[in-house]
Amino acid sequence: NSGINTNATICIVNQNTATGGNDFGLDDILFSAVCQNTETITVTVNAPQDATINSAGPFCQNEPAVNLSAASPGGLWTGPGITNAATGSFNPATAGPGTHTISYSFAGSCGTSDTQTIIVYPTQVNSSIIATICEGESYSFGGQTFNTSGSFQVVFQNVLGCDSIANVNLTVIPASNPVIVPSSAQLCFTGHSFGFSATGVSPGAQYTWTFTNGSPGNSTVANPQGIVFPSAETYPVSLTVSENGCEAEATANVTVLANPQVAFSILPNLGCAPHVATFSNQSTPAAGTFLWNFGNGQSSTAISPVYTYTTPGIYAVTLTVTGANGCTGQLTQPAAVSVLPPPLPGFTVQPQQTDINNPTVSLISGADPDNDIFYILPDGNTIQGPNNQISFNQQGVYEIIQVVISPGGCSDTAYGQVVINGVSEIFVPNAFTPNDDFINSGFGVAGNGFTDFHLWIFNRWGELLFETRDADEKWQGVRNGKPLKSDVYIYKIEYADYKGRLQSLMGHVTLLR
Repeated sequence: NSGINTNATICIVNQNTATGGNDFGLDDILFSAVCQNTETITVTVNAPQDATINSAGPFCQNEPAVNLSAASPGGLWTGPGITNAATGSFNPATAGPGTHTISYSFAGSCGTSDTQTIIVYPTQVNSSIIATICEGESYSFGGQTFNTSGSFQVVFQNVLGCDSIANVNLTVIPASNPVIVPSSAQLCFTGHSFGFSATGVSPGAQYTWTFTNGSPGNSTVANPQGIVFPSAETYPVSLTVSENGCEAEATANVTVLANPQVAFSILPNLGCAPHVATFSNQSTPAAGTFLWNFGNGQSSTAISPVYTYTTPGIYAVTLTVTGANGCTGQLTQPAAVSVLPPPLPGFTVQPQQTDINNPTVSLISGADPDNDIFYILPDGNTIQGPNNQISFNQQGVYEIIQVVISPGGCSDTAYGQVVINGVSEIFVPNAFTPNDDFINSGFGVAGNGFTDFHLWIFNRWGELLFETRDADEKWQGVRNGKPLKSDVYIYKIEYADYKGRLQSLMGHVTLLR
C-alpha cells in the first residue's frame, strides 16, 4: 500500500549465484492497492565455538597442578592428569611421566573439539655419588659446595629443567700441617751450616726439600743437614709433604749474616766549637748493634749519630759493630775530627729603651775588631761593622743579632733587644670657620697612637649637637642639617691610647661665621 506516495523503488536481486544463469527483465508493472498481513518469527543463531587448545607444558612431575585453557571457554576436558573436566585442571603428578593426549570439546549441533599432547618429565634420583678431597679443597655439585666429610642430599635441576635429587657421600682427608724448623734462623757467613726439620708431619710421609741457591739445593730426607749458601743474604726454604695422596707445603726464610765490614764517614770533620758532626754508618750488614766512641769519653749506640763537640781539639773516632748473632767488627779513624775555638761576640744597645719620637739607637760592639762583625736587623736586613746606628718607625720590642766570624771561619752570635715605646698624640683646635672656603671649615681632631675614638659636641645648655666614632669625620657646625650661629660650644673626646688605656678630654671650641 503506497498510500499517497506516487513513487516507488524496486530492488531486483539475482538469487542465482552460480557462474551460469539467465538474465531477466520486468514489464507490465501494475501498481494497485493491496491488502497486508504481518507475522513474526524468532530465529536463534548459535555462534560456533572455537575449541583450539592453548599451548601448555612441558611440565616436571613434581610441579603443582595448572588450569589448561582454550580459545573459547565452556567446553569439557578429558585425558590423563585431568582432575576437573570443567576447569581443565591438569596435575603432572597424576598424569605421570610421559607424553599425554588431552582433549577439549563442545556438545550439540554446533559442537567442535581439539586435542594436544603434553609432556611430563620425571623427577630423577641418583644416590651413588662418592667423592674424596684433601683438606683445604672443596667439592661442588648441583650448585652447592662442600668442604667437610659427610652425606649430603642435593636437590638440583637436571638438563630438562626438573628437580632431581642426589646423595653425595664426601670424605675429606686431613692434610699434614708442616712447619719448617731451621737449626738457626740466622748464622754468620764464616763457617755457617744449617740443618732443617719439620713438625706437624705423620710418620711415613714423603719429604721434598728445596733450598734456593743452597748446596745441596734439594733433599728428600726428613732432617737434612750441612746446607750452606753462597753469600750473605736471606734465602727461602720450601718443603712439600705427600701423605695419603694429599700434599701440604710450608716455607721459611733463613738469613746468612756477613761478618760486619765496618766503614763510616764524618761530615763535616772540621769545624768550630760547638761543632756538630754527622756520622754516617756505611757498615755492612746494616743490622745489629753499634757503639761509637767519639774520642772524648762520650759514646753513642745510634746507627748514624749526630754529635756536638763543645771543646776545641783533635779527636779519634772508633766504631764497633756487633751483629745480631754476635759477629763483630771495629774501625778506628785517628784525627777524625778537628774542632776550632769560636770567637767571643757581644754588643750593647744605647739607649736600650726609647720612644717613637726618638727612634734612633746605637749599636756598640764588644767583640775583637779583628773579627768580621755584622748585625741582623728586625726587618731581615744586615749592616756591616762593629758600631752602627739604626732607627725605627713603629713602636714595639725588637731583637737585634750580632754575628761575629773569626779569621778561621768560626762564628758566634749575640742577641740584643731595644724597646720603642709608642706615643699617643691628639690635637684639638679651639675654633673653626664653616664658611665654605674649605679652610678650617670643619671641627675635628688630628694625631696618632690612639684607637676607640668617640667625639660629642654640646651647646651651652648640654644638648647633644653632634656625635661620631670616626676620627676623620669633621663637624661642620650644623644641627639636623641647619647651620648654627657663631658661638662657643663644648666638646668631649674619649679614646684608647697606645697601651689601650681609656683617656678623656673636654674643652670649648668657637664657631665663627
